Amino acid sequence: MAVHRAPQAQAGSRWLVVIGVPVVIIAIVVAALVVFLRTPVPALVRDGDMCPADDAQITERAVLLLDLRKPLAAGGRRLIRESLDRVAAELAKDAELRVFALSDASAAPRRPIDRLCKPYGQAQLAASGGDELGCDAPPSDVAESAPQDETTGFCVRRDALRASIEDLASQGSSGPVANAYLIEAIEETSLEFASTQKPKALYVFSDMIQHARWYSHAEPGPAGLSFSEFDRLRSEQSALVGPRPAPLRGVDVTVFYVPRSGATEAAEQRRLHTRFWEDYIADAFGAAPVFRELAAMPAYEVTPLFGQLTELEAAALERARLQQEREEAERLLAQVERERSALEEAQRAALAQAEAALEAQRQRERELAAAQAAAAEAAENPTPLAETPAEPAQPQFQVAGTAPEAVAAPSDPPLASSPPAQPAEDTSPVDDSASTDMPTASIAAPPPAQPELPDAPLPSADVPAVASADEFCRPRLKSRFVGSEPEYPSRARARFASARITVRYILDEQGNTVDSAVSVDENQSQSSPEFFFDQFASNARDYVMRLEFDFEDMGACTRRQEGTIAVNFQAR
Repeated sequence: MAVHRAPQAQAGSRWLVVIGVPVVIIAIVVAALVVFLRTPVPALVRDGDMCPADDAQITERAVLLLDLRKPLAAGGRRLIRESLDRVAAELAKDAELRVFALSDASAAPRRPIDRLCKPYGQAQLAASGGDELGCDAPPSDVAESAPQDETTGFCVRRDALRASIEDLASQGSSGPVANAYLIEAIEETSLEFASTQKPKALYVFSDMIQHARWYSHAEPGPAGLSFSEFDRLRSEQSALVGPRPAPLRGVDVTVFYVPRSGATEAAEQRRLHTRFWEDYIADAFGAAPVFRELAAMPAYEVTPLFGQLTELEAAALERARLQQEREEAERLLAQVERERSALEEAQRAALAQAEAALEAQRQRERELAAAQAAAAEAAENPTPLAETPAEPAQPQFQVAGTAPEAVAAPSDPPLASSPPAQPAEDTSPVDDSASTDMPTASIAAPPPAQPELPDAPLPSADVPAVASADEFCRPRLKSRFVGSEPEYPSRARARFASARITVRYILDEQGNTVDSAVSVDENQSQSSPEFFFDQFASNARDYVMRLEFDFEDMGACTRRQEGTIAVNFQAR
């Protein structure tokens, strides 16, 4: 016989299942969470310097440079301890601090002292009692979040670092300071920082007085050179010091600044000195440094180094200088080639213009010959109906191969077919009274012009006949040009060259040189070395174009004439 349950009993069992299962699940999850939270987290594995064994877990890279090359008076060790504690207090949790001292070797300017890491942050220390690091606080004052073994281990490492630094400071010499490669140590640190992407900080304990062969604050004084002068000198000395590291960004720099009596203790001297380092560090690391000024220390003497180079250093600088000169010579050679090409183009244009003028002159000669033939025919067959006026006498032209020339009027074309005149011998004395290393340029006195003239007569009938040699006026330089010299080329390395340039010119009626007729006789000119010839020739031509002459009173004489001037450029 079948048994039937009551409807109320079936409904109650369903509600028990719906509610009970989630409750059981929640209880299991809560229990598992409690067990998980009570399970201790494995401690971070650290090495003997309290640094994480896994380098990737280091949060920050910090470097402390200690300038212990200089003597410290009483209280100096205390300043170093306080500076070290200040750096340690500012370190973040699991930040690495590496400490270096300046060495006496420019190739390796940093000497490593020690390394440590801070296993806790400042927020983990209790606010009551003790110093900033918790090293001098009783154990009860250290918060539970900063385990006692980590705090104790860090303080032990800090005390060991203190002892190492004080031992180095006590070894400092009391005599003159031989060197202080401060800039070299900072640049080596910059190269080290460039290899990491972690946050970076640089701390420097020093009087910030650089002292090396190539650059020194001690010999010319801390304010001796501006940063712009230093930057120029630094690039020139790259062969000796090495190339300057590329600028970094995001590096915090703090300077524990020690003023020196007689050098940087006065306010103005200190301002100029710190301004130099502000500019240098801002250029190298992208931000101005923080200066924490400490108590002043006494002055000291240094071993003279500035400008004194060893044979190896001098050879390195000489190689760099020769390389710069080679590059400059190549640049000048390329420029000379460009100028030569431009000059050749201008000469081709001038030649074309001269040929056109010569053709025009020949055309006028033909027209003149036709007119003369017509006049002769008319003279042979006079017209009886009218009286024919007498034909004016044609001027006679005398051409002498060695006589000076009565040059055509300015409207006539230049005598392009005239051969070059022989240059006069330069007999001008050289003034040795001035003691100078700079080269000089001189000009020989203008001799009587004796060019060769073309074989054809001048075409224009209104041009006066060529006179004999004794009928040319004798030119002389105006007083303001007497003793003046043409400009010597200012290009680098040209100062060691010399040249003798022969320049042809034409004087007009007023005694001025005709610019279009001034030219260089290349066959009678030379320069040593050869590739400076165009520069010397250009300067000599420009000088002759500026000259003005008077004429001696010789009665009726011809002023317009052609001549040559020998311009000497001599390097002393």
